[in-house]
Amino acid sequence: MTRKTKAIILLSVLFIIITVAGGIYTLGVQGADLRERDDKLVKLRESYSSVETLNLQLKDVEKRVASVDSLLFSGKFTIPQNLSQSRFFDFIDAYSGDNALYTFTNTE
Repeated sequence: MTRKTKAIILLSVLFIIITVAGGIYTLGVQGADLRERDDKLVKLRESYSSVETLNLQLKDVEKRVASVDSLLFSGKFTIPQNLSQSRFFDFIDAYSGDNALYTFTNTE
């Protein structure tokens, strides 16, 4: 057997080992995670595939935005000048807590 043939056989065996190890890792170790993500993707597609459903959710969110805007612009909740930071963030969290899915407050 020539040196070239030995090298080709060795590289072929190495390639097969790497391919088998990658397949085992992908299907065995990550298989449960992949199935979980596929299930989540199917649920998301079912939930948000209908344009009518999205339009209904949009109308509901627009009503909430209008109510929050009316509170902010009514002047009832003006922030005092000498308010501590912790009390200010408590104030913000208290009024954004009702719409926690639709709001995000970065307090840093």
